[in-house]
Amino acid sequence: GLQGLDGPLGDTFADETSTRIDPASPAVCVDISRIGEADTQLTAAAMLAAWSDGLGTVAAAHALADAGLAPQRWFFTVLDELWRPLRAASGIVERIDALTRLNRSLGLGDAKITHTLKDAEALGSEADRAKARGFVERAGMVVCAGLPRSEMRELGEIVGMSEREIELVSSWSSPPGWASTGSNEEPPGRGRFLIKVGGRPGIPIKVSITDTERA
Repeated sequence: GLQGLDGPLGDTFADETSTRIDPASPAVCVDISRIGEADTQLTAAAMLAAWSDGLGTVAAAHALADAGLAPQRWFFTVLDELWRPLRAASGIVERIDALTRLNRSLGLGDAKITHTLKDAEALGSEADRAKARGFVERAGMVVCAGLPRSEMRELGEIVGMSEREIELVSSWSSPPGWASTGSNEEPPGRGRFLIKVGGRPGIPIKVSITDTERA
């Protein structure tokens, strides 16, 4: 019965799922690190499948709660490495857009994590590029790590950055000095982020590793 499912993605999707997502778990992480870096199509397909399954589980949990069959739970989803599926094939941005537009009706928070706005600009069609830019425009909160000045200007047009904020975040993208080569001096941007909410001034933060985490 599984003949015809032996293409490049067949081994991954031709069998029944061995582990179901438990909506009662405090946290769920889908690890796809065993897929090779070079296999962009399989990586994108696995990510989209995991996100679809995860968001479907959220919708099912809310339906059960509405019917009085399960306690009401609230969810926060993290879509990491967003650039991978975006680059894999035309039209995928539309699928991600459709998936994540349901969030408000589900009372769901989500974080989309990507490297740079240039990932959106590299998409094939203007319609796809506009949809991907919309992810940033619709975000209630934008958190920036170090980015080059050229990209900060582009992001600033969407998010509303002051010259001082652009300077600050650009300075974090600098490499450590030559003198620090081989030493333990950390890069200027490690752990530094700027939080932007609406048109308000940004909040710069530094994330530090605690002694417990070090141990």
